[in-house]
Amino acid sequence: MSYRKAFNDLKFDVRMKDFNLTNNIVTKEELSSFENSLQDSAANAEALEIEVETTPAPQQAMDQGFGMGSNVDFGGLGGFGGGNGFGGGQNGGFTF
Repeated sequence: MSYRKAFNDLKFDVRMKDFNLTNNIVTKEELSSFENSLQDSAANAEALEIEVETTPAPQQAMDQGFGMGSNVDFGGLGGFGGGNGFGGGQNGGFTF
């Protein structure tokens, strides 16, 4: 495929619309005409129901012990400070 053909194939691409209008590659009239010639595909759409598991809100997470000050101990993991751990955890681990 030549560069010119590839470029022409993108002439009305929605991702290139602003660029092509700004650089006078396509006129507003040409774009409008192209958009009006497109078929309506709404009848081909299918509605989906998606269940999404949400995470707790920040304050709720803090209240449930998922944040700083929750005393979660990851003992024995080593860490910062020459084996003393970050936050003074037991066995050189992490305490949050």
